[in-house]
Amino acid sequence: LFLHGLAAAAAIGVTSTANAQDLYVDTVGANSVTKISSTGAKTVFATGLSTPFGLAFSSARDLYVANYRNGSIVKISPAGVKTTFTTGLLNPTGIAFAPNGDLYAANYAGGGIGRGSITKITPAGVKTTFATGLTAPGELAFSSTGDLYVTNYGGGVVAGVYKIAPTGTYTSFISTGSLSMPYGLSFAANGDLYVANNGNGRITLRPAAVATPRVYVANPSLLSGAMDTAFWGADLYVSNMNVGTIARINTSTATPTITTYATGLRYPTGIAFAP
Repeated sequence: LFLHGLAAAAAIGVTSTANAQDLYVDTVGANSVTKISSTGAKTVFATGLSTPFGLAFSSARDLYVANYRNGSIVKISPAGVKTTFTTGLLNPTGIAFAPNGDLYAANYAGGGIGRGSITKITPAGVKTTFATGLTAPGELAFSSTGDLYVTNYGGGVVAGVYKIAPTGTYTSFISTGSLSMPYGLSFAANGDLYVANNGNGRITLRPAAVATPRVYVANPSLLSGAMDTAFWGADLYVSNMNVGTIARINTSTATPTITTYATGLRYPTGIAFAP
């Protein structure tokens, strides 16, 4: 799988408009996090990471970063001070905070069939296994009802999106349609779920009111190597690993429009807006 080869070589989707529109991006090629302001200005926020993939902000505005290669999660304060939050994970990819402050991490585990899992980590750093038996889990997102959703990137089985109840039991949520190595996923304010497909440059939409997923946007050029997603207002942002860009999709219009928001990034993966 792509994630495995790359490593060998190298939240709810609603944000507050009361704060600055600062987007944070993992850049795997530089083992760093880049901050992009609303004007498009890029600055390096953190360095010295180890194949960073997942990003998530806590309610205290600390940024948490999952390091795929060394199995750790680091905490970075708003001032840029970096500390180790936890270790001992197995190729962590997506991370997401639950409403109660617990952090959940997907363990890609090299992409092996049935080897993937999700770990729950309390604010005090206590780790417990939340779900097992997954295959190549990618990103995580919580719905407004408290259920956790995870993408299944591939790994020799049918790619899809799974819904995981608070008890840790999971069921298939999306398993058909336009999925091709799905990775990023984000909920819109109305409960619609958007999924970025790394394999075909498409965004899959599963409306909250309709159980049938469909292709929302197909653009293999602007969405080449699509990875993570994040909402700011009605705009959906997508990191595109192959071309080193961030795309912006306006979801408020009848026909979605897609533009390039940022360029010049070195293999962008996880993205997150500061709360």
